[in-house]
Amino acid sequence: MTYDILFWRVPEGGSWEQARAALNAEYDAWEAETGGRDPYPHRLTERRRADWERLLRRVEAEVGPGEAEEYLTGVEFWRTGPHGVFQLCYGGETAGIEIAYRYPGETALPIMEEAYRIARLVEEELGLLGYDHEVDQPVRTGDPRRAAARLGGIADWAQRTLG
Repeated sequence: MTYDILFWRVPEGGSWEQARAALNAEYDAWEAETGGRDPYPHRLTERRRADWERLLRRVEAEVGPGEAEEYLTGVEFWRTGPHGVFQLCYGGETAGIEIAYRYPGETALPIMEEAYRIARLVEEELGLLGYDHEVDQPVRTGDPRRAAARLGGIADWAQRTLG
């Protein structure tokens, strides 16, 4: 289980919820047609791939290095920095940042600040709209401290309760 920040391509005049519903309907139709036997294909057009490469250059220049990989379902970037590790996945029309619940208390703030910094770069470079459902706030105007309190609180609970 991870703390997730999600991104969707929202058409002009549309809402995050409408974009999500349309892509979910498309996925459901694909699954009904294929029976889910094959991985859901990514939508990395030449333009989207160029956007991804530009994003990675900015992340490396402004935040620090990581490792990128490509799979049938999309591309991924693993950021391993001084504050921890998280993953960014991109499939052309959607993206997500996943952070493991292993940063208790105050250790959650630096990793969440870095995740939000990259999340805002995702919005700028990929043209996606980000939302943090864990704390019900948009990435663009959201407070990383609020997100860190949630991440750190759950990690504290998990370590105390689950061992």
